[in-house]
Amino acid sequence: MRRRRPTTRTPRRPSTSGWSTTCSARRPTRAGTNLPNSLGAENQKKLRKHLAHVTKVPSCVCFQCGFLLYPDAAKTIKVRNITDKGQCRAYRVFAHYINKMQRTTGNTVFKCEVQGTAAMVFACNYCVRQCLSKENGQTVYDQVLPSQLDFFDGVRADGSYTSIGIGDE
Repeated sequence: MRRRRPTTRTPRRPSTSGWSTTCSARRPTRAGTNLPNSLGAENQKKLRKHLAHVTKVPSCVCFQCGFLLYPDAAKTIKVRNITDKGQCRAYRVFAHYINKMQRTTGNTVFKCEVQGTAAMVFACNYCVRQCLSKENGQTVYDQVLPSQLDFFDGVRADGSYTSIGIGDE
């Protein structure tokens, strides 16, 4: 007996590899599509570029809030008061999911490259603004204290963690 694939609620993402064979100028498009049979080289190039952009998957995690970012939207900043991956708020809460995603994709999902008393990390726009400060005319970044943020993620102001279900396996 043939096994039935489980149904999902989300549609599959379009694939750029299938596009190049079905929509090339040499082969006619399938019946029922809205694409013309003859795409010029310029339009093929534009469509290929657009599909490559649309099919990207979020694959970077903000060090502080845990927000999932697209690679081109993630900023890499040097935060002064981080000397270990465990000091990043998002890693403390979402470590299980970050490690699983990293194993699945094989890419660097959570960046924490320690350089002395600071670390290079991925950050979203909001956290970049929250961590930003000026010292002696220079821009510096410091991780915001937990008491200044409340993400309702189970991490208390003193750094202790109480499970509320989102950071559990």
